[in-house]
Amino acid sequence: MQVTSMKTSLQAAAWLLGTGLFCATGLHAQTLGSNLSLTGPGAGADGSGFSDTKLVRDGSINTYTQASGTVNQRVSVKWSSAQTFNTVILRESGNRITNWQLVNNDTGAVLATGTGIGAARTVNLGSVSMKKINLIANGSSPLQMAEIEVYNATSTASSSSATGGTSSAANSSAAAGGVNLTGSAGNGQVALNWTVTPAINAQEIYIDTDSDPAGRTRIASPGTSVRTYTATGLNNGTNYWFWVKYRTTDGVWHNSNAFSATPVGGTTSSSSSSSSSATSSTPSGGTGLMSCSQANTVRGFAALGGGTTGGEGGTTVTVTTGAQLVAALATKKNNPTPLKIYVNGTITPANSGGANQFDVKDMANVSILGVGSNALFDGIGINIVRANNIIVRNVKIRYNRIGQKDAVSIQGTSKNVWIDHNEFHNSLDVNKDYYDELVSGKNQIDNITISYNYLHDSWKTSLWGSGDSDSYDRRVTFVGNRLENVNSRLPLFRFGQAHVYNNYYLNVLETGINSRMGARIRIEGNYFENVKNPILSKDSSQIGYWDLGNSDTNAYVNVNWEPSTCSGESACVVAGPGVSSTVNYTPPYSYSVMTATAAKTHVLNNAGVGKLSGCL
Repeated sequence: MQVTSMKTSLQAAAWLLGTGLFCATGLHAQTLGSNLSLTGPGAGADGSGFSDTKLVRDGSINTYTQASGTVNQRVSVKWSSAQTFNTVILRESGNRITNWQLVNNDTGAVLATGTGIGAARTVNLGSVSMKKINLIANGSSPLQMAEIEVYNATSTASSSSATGGTSSAANSSAAAGGVNLTGSAGNGQVALNWTVTPAINAQEIYIDTDSDPAGRTRIASPGTSVRTYTATGLNNGTNYWFWVKYRTTDGVWHNSNAFSATPVGGTTSSSSSSSSSATSSTPSGGTGLMSCSQANTVRGFAALGGGTTGGEGGTTVTVTTGAQLVAALATKKNNPTPLKIYVNGTITPANSGGANQFDVKDMANVSILGVGSNALFDGIGINIVRANNIIVRNVKIRYNRIGQKDAVSIQGTSKNVWIDHNEFHNSLDVNKDYYDELVSGKNQIDNITISYNYLHDSWKTSLWGSGDSDSYDRRVTFVGNRLENVNSRLPLFRFGQAHVYNNYYLNVLETGINSRMGARIRIEGNYFENVKNPILSKDSSQIGYWDLGNSDTNAYVNVNWEPSTCSGESACVVAGPGVSSTVNYTPPYSYSVMTATAAKTHVLNNAGVGKLSGCL
């Protein structure tokens, strides 16, 4: 009888904890109010690494979700619409989490960081609003989270020392000594410099046009020894704010002080479709064939982070078989010397010595370049993994069903990859799952540019983000591409930031640009012809967003907007007819935009192989 009473009391206490009417840390009902993890509209949970994530919002401290790993394990609470709150209570089962972050999934902003959770950790965030909050945890196995409780408290909550502790928002938090950021403004640029006191193992530079770090944009991920950076292509007269976000050796991320500066000097021109982006770097030669200087200029995100040069200035080798290509790539293991590989012949599985793909893996500074129109990868593709400063240009890849099953796949932590002037295709005369993507990316990749490629005859074209939990803030530019006789994924883009401009779309069967899971995409100066649903958000648990600039500069010729595409889906939006922006987003680099009509002619003259004679 005594045991039964005790069990009943514990169950009642657990229920009260979940409803916010009682708190084991000494917090009172009138302070916390309702637990939005349970009562918010469309409340749910998901994660990456954690299993059975619904247990973090079941109102019971006796159940938990367990992670499969120990590094960067994510569990999240989410809602169907943005919720305003100021307090999060974290409850761990056990005491194995050593450090953690709370992250606004909508913007990527780090809200708070801390060490240890234990029975309860109360985090006072100040007033914030979002549709999804992520807990990123590190520690020792097994990591087990019992509850993530979310409240819009009527006053700041506090916790008793017996149950864990209290953390504050990481809006400007810094490790002891921290990073001190200063700088100076110039004509269209701001030169930054900073000092670092603690030992760090990663750093990133962010920019915004206000002092609130929410919604800021990452513009560089320099090496840990770098202490200077110049942000270029900025608008004179606009006040910019900068931060250095850095990770200390205990795995915790911190922010430097916020530094502001206003570029001064001559006026920087801007295109009619660009709200605040500086302009340049699009070919000035009009709609004809680009000069070598123009064609060899890296545009978009791949121009950031020190730029993308591939094998320039290093060793050169020419291959005619797949086996020779495998051997050439093998010389790059633990070898920093840049390497240019010229491909002059047809590469097949049969002449590749048993390889089922060409792994550009754990290396840097490599270019794979086709000779004339002779480089054909027939039934085998290229897989770029944990590789930096990689270029693939002027090659044809088709009908790949082995290895990653993509023409080109980019994954791991690959940075600064330029895929340019290629032709990739499959066939529409097969089942839609017979082949995979033409060019795709996933995981923690960054600074990618896909330019002047001819992508055609494929059911699946360009997927970025392997699933709804692949939540890295990846950044990709798509410019000057010709996309023809394709079904969908042009691109399909989850999370992160993309810039899609001056591309030509012809004969698209189902969907065009599909922005999902909070992705922000700038879409401008594209020519859509015979396209069904050129812009939309569909088939994920959360919608994504798009920015058309000051006005819609895309051309829509014989397009078909079908709102019925969203029938039965709650997280689905078809952009047209009457397309308008759903978010404000400007890429952090200089560029200019052709009119959509000029872009069509320009792309037809320049996209694909055989257009770079004498340039490689």
